[in-house]
Order: sequence, then structure tokens, then C-alpha cells
Amino acid sequence: MLNTDDLGKEDSVGDAEDFADDKDALRLEISDAEFVVKQLQERSSRLQQDAAKAEATAEEWDRKASSSTDAEQKGEFLKKVKALEKSAARLRARSKEVSVMKDKQTKRLQRLDDMLKGKKNPPRSSSKTASPPPPPSGVADKVVVSCTSCSQKVRVPGGVEGSVVCPACGSKFRVGVGWGAP
Repeated sequence: MLNTDDLGKEDSVGDAEDFADDKDALRLEISDAEFVVKQLQERSSRLQQDAAKAEATAEEWDRKASSSTDAEQKGEFLKKVKALEKSAARLRARSKEVSVMKDKQTKRLQRLDDMLKGKKNPPRSSSKTASPPPPPSGVADKVVVSCTSCSQKVRVPGGVEGSVVCPACGSKFRVGVGWGAP
């Protein structure tokens, strides 16, 4: 069984230097990093849009509250305003976290691209994770699974079992042989 505990983390495929001599592996890693960057950008944008919608709805309820003459109804409206503002703040904070993850993946993508072009490797961060072994021969390249917590799509090696860490929310979930995108 392939250990996939660190899939989805910034350096889950191991150090980029491991691929320096294998151009095909580098191209695959670049493709994966591009996919993750795109997914993170889309996730950040969706979170920003949802925050803006929550703020707009809060403003509507606030207008209703200020025009209401019924004290009980006004109190209910203001509770909704407070809940929507809290939700909007939480969505904006999550969007910032996702943007940070996107920036890390973008830097990783640049390192991989530089290696493919034969440029000297730039200095790396101090965090290093072990590289999982390559998939057994005859196993499908990659499959897309959805995170069980946030529904983020994550590409993992096909035909393997193990735990996956979502790049968007950081939660761990299990994948198994034959599992693919829903």
C-alpha cells in the first residue's frame, strides 16, 4: 500500500530536487502544481464572493431593522445582521488563508519550472516532508477526489489507498483504490 499521508501539502511530492534529472516527472509535478494553484485561486475567489454576499445581505437586514417599529422584530433583524457580519468576516479570513496556500504553491511551481529550464535551484524553506514512493507500475496516473470537509478537488495517484491532506482546508481524509471524483 502506498503511503499518501502528505498528499496535498505544499511539498507533498518531496523535494523538487528529487526530480531534477527526470524531465517527465518535473513536467508532471508542474502540471499538478498548476492544478492546485488554479483550484486555490478559485476557492479564494468563491470565498471573497460569498463574503461580499453575506455583507450585502447584512446591510439589507440592517436597513430593515432601522425601519422597523416593532422592537422584537428589530431585535431579530439585528441578530441576523450580527450573524451575517460574523460569517462574512470568517469567509474573508479563510480566503486570506487560502491565498497564502496559493502563494506557497506558486513559489513551488516557480522552483519546479526553474529546474525544468535548468536554472539553479533557489533556496528552499526549512520545512521538508518525505517523498512518497512512486505509484506501482500499471496504476492510473492521477484521479480527482473531493475533500470530505470543504469539497475542494484534490488530485491523487490513481489506484492507491491512504490518507490525503486537503491543500485548501488542511483536513485529512482517506482515499482508496478505485475512488475518483464524484
